[in-house]
This record gives sequence, structure tokens and C-alpha cells, in this order.
Amino acid sequence: MLAPTALEHEEARRIKQEEMIHECNLWEDPAKSNEILIKLAGSAKAIDALKDLKYKVIHVEIIFYEFYL
Repeated sequence: MLAPTALEHEEARRIKQEEMIHECNLWEDPAKSNEILIKLAGSAKAIDALKDLKYKVIHVEIIFYEFYL
């Protein structure tokens, strides 16, 4: 299944982006900070979508398992 791998990748990417926020002074370069925050928001949306997909797949597997027992 690819969803957990993609989820782990996005979570690692988000952690790196959060580290970038801590390393730079957001007040010095508004354009760079805006770019970082946009990427961080994109990662958060991707993580939410992948977690939702993972949740749905688990429930489909449960329903499938119960149906064929």
C-alpha cells in the first residue's frame, strides 16, 4: 500500500519545513517566509488527505473482511 509511505514522506517534509521556519527570521524576508508558510500549508493539507485516505482504506478492508467471512 502506498498511502502510509506517502504519508510518512509528507510528514517528514512538514518537519523539515517547520525546522526551516525556526532557523530563519520570518520578519527579515517576508517573501521567503510567505513561500515557506505556503509550502507548510500545502503539506498540512496533503497530510490530512492522506490520513483520511488511510482511514477509509482501513474501513473498506474491515467491511470487505466482514462481508466475506
